[in-house]
Amino acid sequence: MNTVNNIILLFIALIAIIGSCNKEDSGLPDFGMEEGYFYWYEDEKIWLKRDRNHLSIRFYEEYGKAFHDSILAEYGIQAVSAQNFDNHQSIPGYYRVTKEPAEEYYTSYGNITLERLGNLPEVEYVLPVFYKDEVTRFLMLKQMPEIPYAFHDALTEERRSEILDSLITYDNILLDQLFPGEEFPYDRFQITKSSPACPYTLYHRYYETGFFKWTDMSWMILIYGPHL
Repeated sequence: MNTVNNIILLFIALIAIIGSCNKEDSGLPDFGMEEGYFYWYEDEKIWLKRDRNHLSIRFYEEYGKAFHDSILAEYGIQAVSAQNFDNHQSIPGYYRVTKEPAEEYYTSYGNITLERLGNLPEVEYVLPVFYKDEVTRFLMLKQMPEIPYAFHDALTEERRSEILDSLITYDNILLDQLFPGEEFPYDRFQITKSSPACPYTLYHRYYETGFFKWTDMSWMILIYGPHL
C-alpha cells in the first residue's frame, strides 16, 4: 500500500510543479538541515533530514491569492512554488524563510495560542519539509497533515470502530477517504489544529500501537537528481 500512496502523491506532485516557480535568492541566510527524523518502510528505518530553510504551507482557499501574498510579505517568506488557488486540489506550496528558521513558523499542534504563521485562522497548516538522500536522486518531501492507514486483517469491525472512536476522541482527528468506492479507497486520518501533537509525532505513535498493518506519513514528493 505504500507503493499506491507514493504513486498518488507523485502524480499530485507533478501537477503542483506546473504552478508558478521563482528562483531563490542565493544571498538568503542558510539555517541548515537537522538530522534525526525517520519513517518506517517494511520495518526498516528510513532516515530523513528536516530542512530549516523551507516550509510546506497551505492557506484556506477562500482567502485568495492576494491575502496569501500579503501575509507572506509580512513574515518575510518567499514563494518558491506557490500554492495554486481555485483548482480544488489540496496541495501545499513550497516556501523559503528569510528571517528565522523554519520551525519558528510551524503550526504548533496542541498549543495554537502561540503567535506564529502556522496558527493563523486563515492558514490551514505550516509543516516541515524533509529531505531523503538516495544514490542517484534527492527527494524533497513536503509534509501534509494526513496519515493513511490500514488495519490488520485480524481485527474485527467492532474492534476497529472502538479504536477509531478512541483516536477521534483523544487526538481530535477526522476520518477521510480518497477515492471512496474504488479498489484502494485510501483511508486516512486528517490531523486538525486541535490535535494534541503534530502529524510526524502521531504517525509514529500510531505505528507503535500494533493495530495497523501499515501507516504512513503523507507528503508531496519532488525528485531531483543527480545531486551534489
